[in-house]
Amino acid sequence: IFLFHVFLEPSGIVTALVVVAAELGLAWAYRDKFRGVLQYR
Repeated sequence: IFLFHVFLEPSGIVTALVVVAAELGLAWAYRDKFRGVLQYR
């Protein structure tokens, strides 16, 4: 979604940046829950 707004629809870049920031914040807050997904097996 972010890259869509960067390359094709730059008028919505602010909303895309807010969504990316929220996703990164949630990923950081729940990073212990993602450890199993991100481990190499």
